[in-house]
Amino acid sequence: MDRVKQEFSVALVDGLKQVYGGRMPSIAVVARDFSLKSPHLPHISGETIRKWIQGESLPHYSRMQVLIEWLGPQVAKPFEKPVKALKTITTSTNSVENNEHEHLAHDELINVIERLSEKECTSILAIARLLAEKHFEATESIHVPHNGHDKLDH
Repeated sequence: MDRVKQEFSVALVDGLKQVYGGRMPSIAVVARDFSLKSPHLPHISGETIRKWIQGESLPHYSRMQVLIEWLGPQVAKPFEKPVKALKTITTSTNSVENNEHEHLAHDELINVIERLSEKECTSILAIARLLAEKHFEATESIHVPHNGHDKLDH
């Protein structure tokens, strides 16, 4: 988990520098601009932004969506190869036994994913990984492929 936070931190800083002309803006500026880009979400604090930048935490998936739309898909760098990885996640879970309900959802998810852009798939992959981490944070490791072969170990 710490590796993912650190990789996200680097990608976030890179994305912010790209948007702000090569310079890292103040945390107050980032918080202000993030809140302006996401009026549908509660105001974000400078402390939250600081934790993301320092690799201490990851954003909630609704905030991750805003970051991807604002800073571009490179902010989801820790979640590389989004289309392939999403297809791998959805098809690999079809091998899970005794859970027929999951198979129906996965078949529909595959159909939806095939119609999405890479940017949309990046957003969904980031959200899926955050949900998986939240769901499995009590366990020692989870299998969420980065490129169809990797494992994310906690």
